[in-house]
Order: sequence, then C-alpha cells, then structure tokens
Amino acid sequence: MSKSDSPTQSSSDSDVIQPEDAPIVDFSNELRVFAEKLDGFARAMPAYIAAAHMIRVHAVKQIKDLAREHGSIAGEDDDSGSFSVTINAPAHGQWRRLHREFQSASSLGDTLPELFIVSLISQFDSYVGRLIRAGYLVQPKSIRASEKPLTVSDLLDLNSVDAAVEFVIEKEVESVLRKSHTDQFKWLEDFLGIPLRRDLTVWADFIELTERRNLFVHSGGIVSSQYLKICGKNNADVDPDLKGTKLVVDRRYARKSYRVVREIGTKLGLVIWNKLQPEAGKQAGSFVTHEQVELLNLREADLAIELADFWDSLPIKERDAGTELYISINKLIGLKQIGDDDSLRQGVARIDWSTLAPKFLLAKACLEDDWDSAGRLMDRLSASKEMEPEQYQEWPIFDEFRKTDIFSKIYSSHYGEIIHKDFKTTLEGGVGDAMAKSKDVDNSSPPASRPHP
Repeated sequence: MSKSDSPTQSSSDSDVIQPEDAPIVDFSNELRVFAEKLDGFARAMPAYIAAAHMIRVHAVKQIKDLAREHGSIAGEDDDSGSFSVTINAPAHGQWRRLHREFQSASSLGDTLPELFIVSLISQFDSYVGRLIRAGYLVQPKSIRASEKPLTVSDLLDLNSVDAAVEFVIEKEVESVLRKSHTDQFKWLEDFLGIPLRRDLTVWADFIELTERRNLFVHSGGIVSSQYLKICGKNNADVDPDLKGTKLVVDRRYARKSYRVVREIGTKLGLVIWNKLQPEAGKQAGSFVTHEQVELLNLREADLAIELADFWDSLPIKERDAGTELYISINKLIGLKQIGDDDSLRQGVARIDWSTLAPKFLLAKACLEDDWDSAGRLMDRLSASKEMEPEQYQEWPIFDEFRKTDIFSKIYSSHYGEIIHKDFKTTLEGGVGDAMAKSKDVDNSSPPASRPHP
C-alpha cells in the first residue's frame, strides 16, 4: 500500500457521495470487528490445543493403567514418549477404544494449528467482502459499471430498486472473493483508483500464507507446483525442494501469520476509509490510538509501531493535534516494550514537552523511568481530578510505573485501593507456546500393542 498517494487520486469528486448524502458506513466498526475476531482466534486456539493435549494425556494414562492390570508395558522412552504394551485378550475391547481416543486426540492436536491458519484467512476474506460492500454504498455510481446481469425473473423477485442494488452488490462481492488474493487486490486497486501493494513489505508473507492455507484445505498441506510458482512470483522466501513435502504450523509461523493478517487487514481498511471518507480523518485517528493501546496491551509492540508509521505516511485531509500526540507517545511505548532505547530517546527528544499538559509530562516521566517525577505528577493530577483511575489501568504507559511502591502509595491515597488489573499479554506465549507444547507431545510415537492370546 503506497504511503504517498493522494486519497482522491484517479477518481473524480463526483464519483464520491458528499458527506451529507452518504449512507452510514462505519469503517471504524469494520476495522474493530476484524481485529477483535483475529485476536479472539489467537487467544482461543491455545485452549483448544491444550484440550486436545489433555485428552491425549488422559488416554495414555488409561492405556498404561489398562496394561498394568491386563498385560504389561515395555520400551518406555522418556525423550520421545513412546512405549509398547501387551494387552490380554479379554481387555482388547477396552484397548481399541482407548487407542482410538489417543489417535483422535493426536490427530486433532496436529490439525488445530492448520485450522488456525484457515480461520485467519477466512476472517480476512469476510472482512474484504464487507469493505467492498461499504465501497459500493459510499460510491453507488460504481454499481452502474457492474457487469453482473439481472434477468427479468430476478427483477420480478426483487420488487424494488434498493433490493436490486443489494443483489448486484452481493454478486460483485461473491465474484471478487472467488478470485485469488492477488486478483482481489488488483480489483480493489481498479475500484479505488489507487495502488495498494506498493511499499507493502508484508505482501510476500501474506501471499505465502494464503497459498499455504490453500494447501491445508485442498491437499492436506502437501506442497504443490502451484504453491511454489505463486510464492516465487510474489518473491516469497520458499524452498523449491519442498515440493511433495507436508507443511506444518509451528509456534513461530502461527505468530507470524497472525501478525501478517492483522497488519495487512488494518492497513487495507485505513487506506479504503481514507479514500472513500477523506473527511473522517479525526475519527480514523481515534481508531488508530485505540488499536495501538490494544496492541500494546497484547505486547504486539511491533504492530503498534508499524501502525503509527503507516498512519503518519497517509495523506490525511484533517488531523487532530491531540490524537497525533497520543499516536506518537504510543509508538514510544512500543519502542520501550521492545527495548529499542536509542529510538526511544530520539523519539522523546523530538517532542516539545514544554508546551504540553501535565498528563503528558507524566507520560514522559514514565517513558524515562523517572519514578520520582512521575509520582509528583500523579499526585497532582489525581488530586485535581485531571486523571481518572481507569486511565492508570488502561494506558500501557503506566505498565512499569504500576509495579513501583510510589505508584501504589499515591494510588491508594487518592482512590482507596490498589489496582490489581494484570496487563500481561494473552498472545505472547499463547498460540505459539500451546502449539509448541502440543507438538512436543503429539509427535511422540503412539503405543504399540501386541495381542496376547
């Protein structure tokens, strides 16, 4: 997505409905729902994988208990987890049931990470469909260019122009979503009149991810010539010798996939929003600050930093100075989280703090770990009611400050109790760790049985 293209490039003003005439299209809500659904999948998947792991562990325990009572155990290997059992004939029915339970849980543990990838792309496709529909609602004249035919029977069934318009939009969305993801972006570029893939460094990773998703859906993850061809065409880093091998989803790839889809989806939404509703710059800026806070609380600092840089590069018609300051400070919080001290110092130095309100000076003190100054400012702001207790809980600028005795003492003196809200990440060590743990166990050899007559 180009960082320098005008929001009205290649499209006449008459093609865009003026704000007073435009239908209500809430791009902020579309972006928020998209992000929440991705975060939900990322948070829930570890629990599903852990559940499959526990079912497997329980089945192994029951198999061992059965063998001790009705046979014997041999060849236990602590490193691989493999073992063999001898089961006496009267207990074979129980053995078959438990072994099937073990195999099902093992298979599920291997399949769930693949389903995570499939779900990410499914959510992205659904999101793109909603963005296309929003585009048609904001630019209804574009519907006239639709090549989707309406039969007499269709018109009779639809009964109204509005219903016919919805029918055409639905068909257009379906048509676009049936295309490859490369062709989807080409269609959007033509529709909007702006380049979307220029300077989009995450594009190659995105295409590899979508093609891997296709492998999971259509060939059980076995690498095909088509996968290698499309990845190569889009400069994705793949090994041509992988043909015929099965791809897997490990911790690293799962986290990377989440970040890739989160980044490209948010950028796409912001570009489309700015193109179709250029007057909504302040509202879009507020969304960016909210997203940054969410990402920082999830310890996805790299995404929060990238979002700030991308927002800064967009040709926004009208920016709000206060919102822009929050975006800059949130970026500094991200730099602090990832330990980039040099960039943090440089960023702090670029802001003229002398003219800013005390709450921003408190933010500066927290960025610099100056807890004595932070304490004095917090005491003053809390006494004058310029800061509410929720702000101390929700803004990640206070993550480290909250751990100090100074913070606890001042907070208690003004608000009566010390907060205990935990802002530890739910993603870091989430999807990845659970996948890694499940792999560590589920890759072990299943118990082998020797029927004993």
